[in-house]
Amino acid sequence: MCGAGITASWRAMPFPRGNFFPIEVTETEKDYEVKIAPGEKERAKKIPGRRWDPQRTRWVYPKTTACYRRLSREFQRDAAIFKIRKPPIKRTPPPAPVDARQDESIPGEHQDKSKKPSLSSVRDRLEGLDESVKTILSIVNNVEKSARQTQSLVEDAYLPSETRADGDIDLTERTNLKNLEAMLKELACQVSGDPSFRIWMRDLEPVLNSDRFVMSTHNELSNNLRQMVGIIDSPRFSFPDIVSRLRSQHLLPVTRDLNVPQMLMAMNHHRNRFAHPVEFSDADRLTRSIIYLFNLALVWNHVASEPIDDDNLF
Repeated sequence: MCGAGITASWRAMPFPRGNFFPIEVTETEKDYEVKIAPGEKERAKKIPGRRWDPQRTRWVYPKTTACYRRLSREFQRDAAIFKIRKPPIKRTPPPAPVDARQDESIPGEHQDKSKKPSLSSVRDRLEGLDESVKTILSIVNNVEKSARQTQSLVEDAYLPSETRADGDIDLTERTNLKNLEAMLKELACQVSGDPSFRIWMRDLEPVLNSDRFVMSTHNELSNNLRQMVGIIDSPRFSFPDIVSRLRSQHLLPVTRDLNVPQMLMAMNHHRNRFAHPVEFSDADRLTRSIIYLFNLALVWNHVASEPIDDDNLF
């Protein structure tokens, strides 16, 4: 009994903050890492390139000179551990020496053949462009295909009762909508596996209030991506511009199993339909909200994950 009482009181202690939680700034072969109390996360978030890694419970940054300088200015004074090195500078190789015989050539008779593309190189570029176009079309087709399949299922649920097949859910009933929403939210939370995703979804209703869910989430997501790339005060950059910058700086994973930039662009496509709801049926609205929900769950750990205190869980 005594031991149980000690354990209970220890668990009730507040999460350590400030100077009681030692700041650790370290590095791996690929990136810089910062361990800091959740209550001081704004210090870590204001440095461009940051991403919270819930598995390592660290803020992760790309190994660049800019990040090294920002981390040094922010944490070197008060970090309990500060062990990072400035990344080596990649120097551009000097230009090849000019052939002396070229300098002696008669003006008008010599042409720099290196600047004139060969027929084979032109063909290679055209083939590469053709493959890029095919890839883009494939992405668009897949997004549209998934949307149509989901919409077909949802539209069946909106059919009048006399035309609905046996066993089909009736989405004209609010009770059924609430049950569907509870199941979808729980499934999405399990897909994400991140407690901060569960907290974000706590007061949102992707089924009962799809417009608010998509618009408010996308706005928050856009702000978060702006922080990651360091253009918070530059409203002229569109969502696709931000995603493109993050991808070019290798801050978003692009793998065979998870292409985060592609998924973000699909989410932006659905958000735009909510922003401009021309001929927007209930089935279309719910379809796009469901697709947006599960795309969000899949990309959350890479673009919106946050450290949390235990008492925020529900």
